[in-house]
Amino acid sequence: MVFVKFPKFSLLVVLLGLCIPLASAEPIVWQDSSITNSSDKNFFWQAKGSNNTVYILGSLHLAKPEFYPLDEEIENVFKASDALVVEVDIGRIDQFQLQQKFFEKGLYYGSETIADHLSEETFELTKDKLASLGIDINYMIMYKPWFLAINLVTLELVKLGFDPNYGMDKYFMDKARGNKDILELESIDYQINLFDGFNDRQQELLLFSTLLDIDIIEQEMEKIISFWQSGNTEGLENILRKGLNEYPEILPIYKKLFYERNEEMTKKIETFFGQGKDYFVIVGAGHLVGKKGIIQLLKEKGYSINQL
Repeated sequence: MVFVKFPKFSLLVVLLGLCIPLASAEPIVWQDSSITNSSDKNFFWQAKGSNNTVYILGSLHLAKPEFYPLDEEIENVFKASDALVVEVDIGRIDQFQLQQKFFEKGLYYGSETIADHLSEETFELTKDKLASLGIDINYMIMYKPWFLAINLVTLELVKLGFDPNYGMDKYFMDKARGNKDILELESIDYQINLFDGFNDRQQELLLFSTLLDIDIIEQEMEKIISFWQSGNTEGLENILRKGLNEYPEILPIYKKLFYERNEEMTKKIETFFGQGKDYFVIVGAGHLVGKKGIIQLLKEKGYSINQL
């Protein structure tokens, strides 16, 4: 089976798309070591309703301690908001049960292994890449391709200093716990089932892309962080869409992970308008850009939206 390279797709899914909670639910101590943002804009929007405001922040699901606190305007808006809205509230999930959910859906059982679901080319590439990372394939032979791809990207990001425990969702959930209502747009079961619902070929595409791009994650992260810090939605969208037009095979995966979820999350965000209280919504930054992103979908529904 011959595959093309789908640039940085798994990186973008983990960092900007899915809030798969690989972070601990335990709160951590946040210290002021922030990086100054010299840009005029943040990855942050204000949407006006008839008697309230919904604020929407594009999140990086893995980040570094020096990212915090965020821009003063973002921090102040959060403090004044009545409720926090996230993709998944990992703080209310028992960690043992969460681990069991991942193992139940992310692993093969019995005599079935990942080798039974990959082409020979991809399996050999998987063995070689894992060996170069100091990992014996036998330790991950029971992993499904989607689960292996997510774990490999997360491990590489952690090596670069990015930590799910410092993800922006986690940061604000720690602050909100016990002080504000925390609402969910999705659930952990939904997000896990989304990946597990991909067929063998789609999962192989996801893993193959990860294996090819894992060595250039650091360079790509520099671009993504730069675009996020400057509020550059066009730059981030260009990274997200790169390869889609040229390689339509990955489009069904992209639609499931971004377009379809954008529509559903937009519907839920709409229910917050007219409630008489202000909401602070955090979703992966990848959901906010482009013609099918949440911001554009809300504009098309007639809401007044400004980037702050």
